[in-house]
Amino acid sequence: MSSAVPLLQAESWQAIPGLLHGFSQRSGGVSSGPFASLNLSLAVGDSPECVAENWRRLARSGGLAGAPVRMHQVHGSEVVRVDEPPAAAPVADALVSDRGVALAVLTADCVPILLVDPSTRAIAAVHAGWRGTVAAVARRAVESLVSHYGAKVEELRALLGPSIDACCYQVGAAVGEAFRQQWGRLPRSYRSDRGEEHKAHLDLRDANIEMLGAAGVLAEHIERLGPCTACAADRFFSHRALQGICGRQAGLIGWQQL
Repeated sequence: MSSAVPLLQAESWQAIPGLLHGFSQRSGGVSSGPFASLNLSLAVGDSPECVAENWRRLARSGGLAGAPVRMHQVHGSEVVRVDEPPAAAPVADALVSDRGVALAVLTADCVPILLVDPSTRAIAAVHAGWRGTVAAVARRAVESLVSHYGAKVEELRALLGPSIDACCYQVGAAVGEAFRQQWGRLPRSYRSDRGEEHKAHLDLRDANIEMLGAAGVLAEHIERLGPCTACAADRFFSHRALQGICGRQAGLIGWQQL
C-alpha cells in the first residue's frame, strides 16, 4: 500500500497475506485552509470536489479497487453488516464484513479501530469516541464478527490508530459518571486532576484496549499505532487542538482482489 499519499501501517499486519490496511494523515490531498490537505469528510465544510479527489487518491494509495464503504457516525454503538456496497452510508459506528468490500472509519481525535480474523477474512472498522467507548462499540463489533461470520475471538487482531491520548484529553465529571453507570467502574486510564475539581484525563485507546480484552481478544493481538492526534496536529486532524475547525482522516481495511 505505497503511493504518494502517506499511510500509517502496522508491520505485523503487513505480514497478513492479502490484507490492505492503513491510517491516512493530513498530507497528500488537494484541500486547503483548515482542511489541508487530505480531508476525507463531506460534513465539515470542505469542497465536495476536493473531498472526492482526496478519496480517489487514498483508494489508489491503499490498493483498493474502489471507494471503501463509509458510515454516518453518530457516537453510538450500532454495528452494521456490509454484504455489498450500500446505496447510502449506513448510520452506525462500526461496520463488519467478510464479502471482499473495503471499510473505512473517519476520525479527528476519536479512536479508529480495525479488526481482522485472518482465517475467516472477517473485518471491521470501528469509531470509538468517549460515548461509543462507554457504550462498548468495540465489544459489539467483536461479537458481530463472531456471531455473523464465525470469526474466532482468539484469532482476532485489533489495531487502534492515531487518536487523542491522555496527555491532551481532559474530560468532565459527566464522562466519569457515564463510565460508572455503564461499566460499573472507571477505566484504568481515568486519572482525576489534582486541584481541578470534577476534571480528569482519560486515555481512550487504553479504555478500548480494556474493552477488547474483556471481549476475549488476546493482549498480544492488540496493537496501538501512531501518536496522539492533538500532539501531532501538524500530521493529523485534531478536533480539540484545532478548535473544531478541521478535516477528518480515515482508517481503512479490506482485502486484495483475487
